[in-house]
Amino acid sequence: MARKAACSTRPSTLLAQVVLLMASSVSALTLSDFQSIATATVPLGCILIYNTSPLSGCSQTDFTAGMGCASSCVHSLRRVQTTLQVVCSEASVPAGSVLR
Repeated sequence: MARKAACSTRPSTLLAQVVLLMASSVSALTLSDFQSIATATVPLGCILIYNTSPLSGCSQTDFTAGMGCASSCVHSLRRVQTTLQVVCSEASVPAGSVLR
């Protein structure tokens, strides 16, 4: 009878990695931190991308009036913008929405 290969990662190490991954994703800013969208005229896929796409390299100070924006934040915003333009192209949003 063939023996199963032992898992190279101990369960406690795997759990620690999952917790760290969750913590890093929780701490990242998203567009929903600034303006929430929840309307029947916005497709679910659009809402999911909007709510979960991390703005990597961004901090609250990047969005403070009069403060400069880090180049890493600008790059991240452009990446999210490109994705949202594709996924949310059919969305009908009110004036003043971040998606407009």
